[in-house]
Amino acid sequence: MSLAINWTRDPFDRIITANAQIGNNILLSKDGNILNNYTCAKW
Repeated sequence: MSLAINWTRDPFDRIITANAQIGNNILLSKDGNILNNYTCAKW
């Protein structure tokens, strides 16, 4: 799943976002890149 995320090269952003996607969870993040690319991210 994390390998399919191509909007970031940061491996930790990929792991965190993929984990949230698998569980259909809201991801709380201050990271602008995550907020702009992952629709379930909130700050």
